[in-house]
Amino acid sequence: MNRKLRRLIERFRRDDRGNVALMFGLALLPLMGLTGVGMDYSRASQLRARMATAADAAVLVAVKSAGLSFEDRERAARAAFAANLGIDPSLLAINTTLTKLSGNGYRFEANGDYRYSMMQLVPGLGSSRRLGVLSEANAGEGKVEVALVLDNTGSMSSDMQALRKAAADFTNILFDSAGSSADLKMSI
Repeated sequence: MNRKLRRLIERFRRDDRGNVALMFGLALLPLMGLTGVGMDYSRASQLRARMATAADAAVLVAVKSAGLSFEDRERAARAAFAANLGIDPSLLAINTTLTKLSGNGYRFEANGDYRYSMMQLVPGLGSSRRLGVLSEANAGEGKVEVALVLDNTGSMSSDMQALRKAAADFTNILFDSAGSSADLKMSI
């Protein structure tokens, strides 16, 4: 019996059939872990890009809200940030700050911790990542020059009325918001 067992063990040790399945099974766990890490990193990068876009919109709202108190500007900026972020707030607890800069400038900062879903399962990689963005804007002063180029080729022949109306509306909006006509020069 002892001899039979030895032969069986030796035959099992020398047999190389099924090695692919064994190697695949051993490699599957690290491959799944790396895939999860890649997905978490990608999701965090996308979220940071969304935060940057939303912060840009928020600071522009703060700069353009002339005549409002600082508190009202801050509320408007936070509302614009939340509207442009477009994610489930439970994914990220975000702290925002609006700061008045010298002149007509403002700074909007947003920071939060993104909790990983897969990376936290890999030892040593951590369970969250700090995401932060900063956006600054200054209200422009001075003169504005606009050159409007209109397409009057054959492809626009059926849309010329709409083109004329759009150009007139655009021109009226610019001159109405310019304050005085000396602040705006326009050519068509």
